[in-house]
Amino acid sequence: MGRKRSFFLLLSNQSIASAGDIFYLVSIISVVYERTSSVFLVSLIPFINTFSRFLGGLFAPWILEKGSLRSILASASIGKGLLLMILPALLLTNVVSSFLIWALTVVGLIAVFDSWITPARNASLPRIVPRHSLVRANSLMAMSDQTIQLAGWPVGALFIVLFPPGAVLIGTSLAFMVISFLLLGVRIERSDASFQTSSGPSMAAVLQAGWKYVWKHRPLRTMFIVDGITSLTGAIWIAALLYVYVTDVLQENQSWWGYINASFFAGLMIGGMLCFRFEKALQIKARYFLIGSSFCVAVFTFWFAFPASSVFALLISLLIGIPTQVQEVTQISLIQIHTEEKQLARVFSARDVILTSFFGFSSLLVGGIAEVVGVRNVFIMASLLLTISGLMYVRYRNVLSTSAEEQELST
Repeated sequence: MGRKRSFFLLLSNQSIASAGDIFYLVSIISVVYERTSSVFLVSLIPFINTFSRFLGGLFAPWILEKGSLRSILASASIGKGLLLMILPALLLTNVVSSFLIWALTVVGLIAVFDSWITPARNASLPRIVPRHSLVRANSLMAMSDQTIQLAGWPVGALFIVLFPPGAVLIGTSLAFMVISFLLLGVRIERSDASFQTSSGPSMAAVLQAGWKYVWKHRPLRTMFIVDGITSLTGAIWIAALLYVYVTDVLQENQSWWGYINASFFAGLMIGGMLCFRFEKALQIKARYFLIGSSFCVAVFTFWFAFPASSVFALLISLLIGIPTQVQEVTQISLIQIHTEEKQLARVFSARDVILTSFFGFSSLLVGGIAEVVGVRNVFIMASLLLTISGLMYVRYRNVLSTSAEEQELST
């Protein structure tokens, strides 16, 4: 009963925090565009968010060594709330430059906190739920994330219409601080004994430990290489590329960009539900789910480049989302199983750095590539990369398992 209560408190904390992240970004984007009318300045917000998360992720292992996972999750939530309190006061002034500088600074610092929260949360789950329930727990976490992503942006936009941006920021700030108290009821086993004191290893040793551990263990090394490949293809879903896709391939108005995004997130939700429903099959045949989902994403992405109609493109977008989520849930569960408990935070910190850096790098390149070869060919290239990731899983399928016996043989 205690484990179940701890998990649902952590899930509630994550859900409210995810909604808060969307609401504060909608508010800042709205104010920046209203006061500057600059698309470039608005585009700086996701860039700074990604870059700051990458920098924060580099130092996350050292931060996570300095306290219990629960205290770090709570401190980060409180820190995000306090940072957001600065912006409503600046809205009362008419100095655009001051608000812009502070807004971008707050976005960057909150992204740093998020770079600590994600690995801490993923490292906490194996200490809260039993191993045989990890797939179910990760599925619920994923469904929560995607539900918030699907509903959060339109709800956030509605809040901006109904309430002043300053009020939305204050409400979000208070929510971040209040949800930190939910973590008081979360019991994370052995977390309080896992952090290092001042006599522990040096910062350099801690920052390198996770990467060395990943490289030493073939299952983790394989999954992290695939993570890098799939992160490169993730940039095909950025707004700039989808705008061109909607115009050039579908020949529709820009509202279809929103429909495609909604369809993709709906697919992610369905994928999470399927993982939850078939958790036992996924645990037993994890490697085959990884292989199958990888090739499905590759095939559907290629198909997305040649839709028979605009409605068909929505269906394909939905189909891409389903195996994408199955692959993500399966992979997180396998990482949790193949990693020693004391190394979990370090390993997930390294993974977050890979995902963020490769996605950020790809986001910068994909627009230029689309201008040279055309947007349709970008999706074809992405499908080829995804096929390579599937072939890697086929090549190393024998080291990917959920059983303790096979795990020992694969390291």
